[in-house]
Amino acid sequence: VTGLCNRSFAEQWLTKQTTYVRRAGEPLTLLILGLEDFGQVDDQYGKSYADRALQEFAGRLKKASRGCDLAVRMGADEFLIALPGCGVGAAKKVLDRLGPVEINCDGTSLTLAYSAAWIDYQPGESAGDLLARADQMLQLYKKASRESASAPVVAH
Repeated sequence: VTGLCNRSFAEQWLTKQTTYVRRAGEPLTLLILGLEDFGQVDDQYGKSYADRALQEFAGRLKKASRGCDLAVRMGADEFLIALPGCGVGAAKKVLDRLGPVEINCDGTSLTLAYSAAWIDYQPGESAGDLLARADQMLQLYKKASRESASAPVVAH
C-alpha cells in the first residue's frame, strides 16, 4: 500500500549497516514513528481512506528524508527511517520537515497524529537489538501520548 520497504528488508539492511558503522565509527540513528489511533481512521472513514492516509504519510516520510536514508513500514501503523551517518540532530530535522500530516480524501480532512522516538546505534549492538530498542522506545511514547491525550509526543 505504501511503497515503502518492509520490516524484513529493514532487518537485512540494518545488519549490513551496523557492520559498516561499527567498522567506520560513524553514527546511525533510527527514527521510529507510530500513527496514533489509526484503527479509528479505518473504522470511521473506511479502508480506502485509511489506505490513502497511509500512502500520504509514507510519501511525506520519503520527502522528509534524504536519498541515502531508509524509510520502512514496520507494521500496520508503525514506520521507521534509518539515518546512516547521522546523529540525533538529523532525526529532529527530519521531524521538522515532516511536520503535521494532513489528509484530504473525497472532501474529508484529517490530521494524522503520530508519536516519534529516535535512538542512536550503540557500538556492538546487533540489528535485532537496535530494532527491539526502537520498538520499546516507540511503545513507551505511544503510551505516554495516549495517557496525556494531547498533541503528538516526540522523544529524543
